[in-house]
Amino acid sequence: MTTQHVLILGSGAAGAAAARTLATRDDVRVTMVTRTGETPYTRMLIKGIAFGPTPPEMIKLPLPQIEVIADTVLDVDTTAKRVQLTSGAQVSYDALIVATGSVPRSLPAGVLEGDDVGQGRVTALHSLEDAMGIRDLLTSLARPARVTIYGGGIIAAETASSLQADGHMVMLVSRSSVPGIGAFGAPVAERLAADHAAKVQTRFGRTLQHVDETESGVAITLDDDQRIVADLLLVALGTTPAAPSPWTNGIDVDDRLRAAADHVYAAGGVATHHDEALGAWRIDHWEDAAAQGTHAAQAALHDLDISDDPGTYLPRSPYMALVYGQMISGVGYTAGADAQVEAGEEFIVRHETDGTVVGVTGIDAAGAALEAARAHAVRSGLEIDYRAARPEELSGEWDAVVSLEVIEHVAPEERPAFLGALARLTRPGGAVFLSTLNRTPRAFLMAKLGAEYVLRLLPRGTHDWKLFMTPAELGAGLREAGLRVEDIAGMGFDPLSRRWKATRDVRVNYILMAGRD
Repeated sequence: MTTQHVLILGSGAAGAAAARTLATRDDVRVTMVTRTGETPYTRMLIKGIAFGPTPPEMIKLPLPQIEVIADTVLDVDTTAKRVQLTSGAQVSYDALIVATGSVPRSLPAGVLEGDDVGQGRVTALHSLEDAMGIRDLLTSLARPARVTIYGGGIIAAETASSLQADGHMVMLVSRSSVPGIGAFGAPVAERLAADHAAKVQTRFGRTLQHVDETESGVAITLDDDQRIVADLLLVALGTTPAAPSPWTNGIDVDDRLRAAADHVYAAGGVATHHDEALGAWRIDHWEDAAAQGTHAAQAALHDLDISDDPGTYLPRSPYMALVYGQMISGVGYTAGADAQVEAGEEFIVRHETDGTVVGVTGIDAAGAALEAARAHAVRSGLEIDYRAARPEELSGEWDAVVSLEVIEHVAPEERPAFLGALARLTRPGGAVFLSTLNRTPRAFLMAKLGAEYVLRLLPRGTHDWKLFMTPAELGAGLREAGLRVEDIAGMGFDPLSRRWKATRDVRVNYILMAGRD
């Protein structure tokens, strides 16, 4: 049997997903090139490092057992099927997956006095180094920080929300009069703009004309000559592809994520997709990058004549952003499509192109739900502190940490960080309680087919059976996080009384208790 060599450039979401797909095969040898000195990590969790107590080691991205080369790519010779590295080494391949991601857009030339955007008082929030620099600066101040954010997309919105919740003084400057309209569409962006205006200072429809960074602060001049003094300027203008030579501005791919060169594929932020209706587009967020990495690996296997055709890749992975206590989520293609607000109590927007639905966005009224819960607590005489945040963003220690029906929605590569955050929030002697679904045929039949398709208790697509966890898998993850499993029980539903009860049958739903020493 001939072993095919697949080379992956990049260790982020797309590269790691491609590696996991390929590493299970005996007929493929997998090599990954990561940047020198870089430890793979989950980029979507860096906000917990920048604005929360999350330690860097908690977001480390586990990789399968493959060959990893720590080096930098100088050039790709697609004719010879060979990659040149800065060390002088050359690596040949049978198939190449380029997953080198993206870099943040910089300020226009001449705006910033001195050096470009870095890890100083003028920075992006794109890398672990960026996050650590922001944390160091914020913690060095003995007062709330004055932070100006330049941008209007997902990163800008989430960052403004996090900083405002922590008591910092935030000013959001956006080139658009309706920030986020390109990312979310007009209906969601207009709601979000109103939330921004109510929560932080805003300057919409403005650009930065001049920025002068000093050791003590940042002096910012807008295009209307207004001057702003800040402790930190966070530039959130989106990203551009980070493609190696010979590519100069991303890599064009077809519907299987194939590049023009033979047996070359691109996935994640480096890939530019094309569609007759949608035109050219990129999706640079974690969930979709991982889906692209998996699809590119499957396409490579097919083209090497060792697997089935994965079919056409379509943007389908959801993104979520927690902004001012409400969850903004979306799936598919939303930029440039016609937006239609669905009638009903929930705020859901349908995005269409030529009569075809290509994406959906919505706003979950988490903020309203929390306010209702707070009001109920007051009426009941209860002291409950309700917060809308991810566990990575919280600090402190609790006697009990409860996470019910959550972990089956967490991607496998992100579970160590998630469980680590739960462990960190639990005081010594305290306990963590988790409920989830077992990955068994019975759970597939009852919780997936039965609940979603037969009884229609849940919307179709709520669960992915492949993401269900066995008790052994969850127990191993908890032990790795420093917790010990103390008890486990199944959860059964009595159709006559219509009540749930504890059982010893863990084949479908189960709840687990883990203690911290």
